[in-house]
Amino acid sequence: TNDVIYGIEIDDNGELWLSTNYGISRFDPTSGEIHNIHRGDGLQSEEFNFGAHYRSAGGELFFGGSNGFNAFRPERVLANEQVPLIMLTGFFTLGQPIKSDLPIDEHEGIELSHSDSSVSFEFAAMDYAAPTQNQYMYKLEGFDKDWIDLGNRRRVTYTDLDDGQYLLRVKAANSSGVWNEAGFAMPVRVTPAPWDTWWAYTGYLAMIAQFVVFLWFSHKRKIRREEEYSNQLEIQVKQRTAEIAERNLELRNLNQSLQESSLSDPLTGLRNRRFVFEEVAKELDVIQRKHLDTQRGLDPNDASGLVFMMVDLDNFKPINDTYGHAAGDQILLEVRDLLLGTCRKSDFVIRWGGDEFVVIAKQSNPGEAEALAERIRSTIAEHTFAMDGGQVVRTTCSIGFAAYPVFSSPRDEDSLDQIINLADSLMYEAKKQRNAWAGMLGVSDAATSEGFNCGDLDATSLLFRAHREGNLRACRSSRDRRVLPGQYNTAG
Repeated sequence: TNDVIYGIEIDDNGELWLSTNYGISRFDPTSGEIHNIHRGDGLQSEEFNFGAHYRSAGGELFFGGSNGFNAFRPERVLANEQVPLIMLTGFFTLGQPIKSDLPIDEHEGIELSHSDSSVSFEFAAMDYAAPTQNQYMYKLEGFDKDWIDLGNRRRVTYTDLDDGQYLLRVKAANSSGVWNEAGFAMPVRVTPAPWDTWWAYTGYLAMIAQFVVFLWFSHKRKIRREEEYSNQLEIQVKQRTAEIAERNLELRNLNQSLQESSLSDPLTGLRNRRFVFEEVAKELDVIQRKHLDTQRGLDPNDASGLVFMMVDLDNFKPINDTYGHAAGDQILLEVRDLLLGTCRKSDFVIRWGGDEFVVIAKQSNPGEAEALAERIRSTIAEHTFAMDGGQVVRTTCSIGFAAYPVFSSPRDEDSLDQIINLADSLMYEAKKQRNAWAGMLGVSDAATSEGFNCGDLDATSLLFRAHREGNLRACRSSRDRRVLPGQYNTAG
């Protein structure tokens, strides 16, 4: 029990007796077994003195200490060979003893709650020869890896044990050092917290699964909303595109209507002057390029091209003054219908202004222009115009026309303005006689209306200086209103 040895005596059995600073120890050199004797066994003191030991002739041993000496016969000092029983004598939580909850059967064990953050166990060896000399060792299986020596202390404390199953094991030795190796064993179960149980984890998994399902459905709803929004946006884009297309169509139609209205006469619905200068001018360019290509081999009798025919009503102002502007407008509308019925579908009928109309016709063969002029003249002359009140009136027209191109090669004089002015001048020549027509068609031929001669056409020389450079084919309406073409030289 102590490393300080004061004296050694040997008994008859060869065992050594040693006095120390902490009692007397008996040592068997053969087995190595040691038996310790302390004050509780009858020693005068735990501490002995150096050299204070003696063995008598009869074998009695003497050891002196601080309070006297001890004398004994070795064979009468018997060791306690009884294995001590071990029992649980106390159970504490947070320092508070709970004696009533001690298990009757050690196999029943103790159940701890998750709130038992600190627990202590107290135990005792059932050996009372020298209780203070009893020794203890413990081990909490599932928590401690090795046995832990407590000495003569009888309490062990654990804090913050995890939930689970444990086994508290205790070994004890009596004052003679005899150990109860089987010891004491008691199950200890720590219940998990409510949030740490299997059903709690099941709930956690259920909540996680529910959350995942919620996220999935939320994602699906988001995708569905995005699809619906995309579809709505696509529908809106289509609707907007359709509206824009419809609006564009309306704008195109409106522009076309505006274009048509800008090119049309509001009273008769016929084309107007602007149409002639914007659209018909393109035809002149085509015809001019054609004649440029064939200017060297042009047939003098070829009258193909456009004919510009100026039609002016005779005595329209007296009718308008007599019957009123409404009656005059009605006559103009009827004249429009007469012109459209007389001309071909390919011809352009244009209201030039007031009581003047322009007919632009395509002439492929000689004589077509004269025949058209005669049909227009005769149709209007033979038509009866009905006025309000049952009255009727008649009127005639004077027609002047000129063919384009006038010359075999393009000249400055061959412009749209000049050809219209020429037709207008010829119309005024025909108006000297009224109910007549006069025309200038092409190179080499010239003719005048009956009642005026070639000299009457000299008025047009102001428009076409080329009268002095070549021959023109002119024609007139006869007195009996039949077409009488003739060959006249207007040169000079």
